[in-house]
Amino acid sequence: MKNYKHLFFDLDGTLWDLHRNTRAAMEELFARHGEHISHLDFELFFQRYHHHNNHVWSLYRQDKIKKDELRYVRFERAFADVNHTSSAQFIDQFSLDFLEVAPRQPLTVEGTHELLAHCKGRYQMHIITNGFIEVQGHK
Repeated sequence: MKNYKHLFFDLDGTLWDLHRNTRAAMEELFARHGEHISHLDFELFFQRYHHHNNHVWSLYRQDKIKKDELRYVRFERAFADVNHTSSAQFIDQFSLDFLEVAPRQPLTVEGTHELLAHCKGRYQMHIITNGFIEVQGHK
């Protein structure tokens, strides 16, 4: 059996609970921007955001859109899907607020702390990610 010295972990969805942290961030933003969007169906918006987020990330990985487009378009399309007309300024601010709030959410995938505690001292551990550097450092 090989003796491994290094372990590499993906961050989003492997250690850091992407879905639950995204939801928590979105709930915070709905409260923050309540005067504009409190009438919206949060569950529908969240579902539509995930749909569009997955799609634009796929486009980004194929070099079909740029980072700033990804950041904006996923929210623009989600708001459109729930029949909410927002100004470009509001969508831009909402997307910037999301990038501020989401990476500061602390939820990890179940078993993460136990796994890392077990590996501590046995391996050199590394985190790899395809996320944007401006966001990943906070996580």
